Amino acid sequence: MAPSPIVGVWRVRTEGAPFPYHMFAFHSDGILHQSNPPLGNAITSDTAGLGVWQEREGVVKARFEEYRLAYHDHSITRGVIELTLSVSHNLFTGTAEFNVYDVDDKHLDGPLHATVEGQKVTLE
Repeated sequence: MAPSPIVGVWRVRTEGAPFPYHMFAFHSDGILHQSNPPLGNAITSDTAGLGVWQEREGVVKARFEEYRLAYHDHSITRGVIELTLSVSHNLFTGTAEFNVYDVDDKHLDGPLHATVEGQKVTLE
């Protein structure tokens, strides 16, 4: 069976996020890594995002989480991002939903919505 076309490394633009530029790595075992500059968000410093993904009937569903440290008071929250993506060759498009929780899993904010576009990193 051929791997899903989502497998690989992607440059991602997220319209509606505090910082629109991200790097995603979708691994063949269903693991997702997300990264963007810690100073890309003016309110919090965010860890790299780690999560999972699955493809069903040509649609990729993914979820990653990150811890966030507020600059103003050093409070800790957890960001949860859920993605729905359609892949066509070396491009994807889709939507993201973002929610914020405290360390005790109390919902604090969201859902906030964004659109996402990705271009696969290749050797060509």
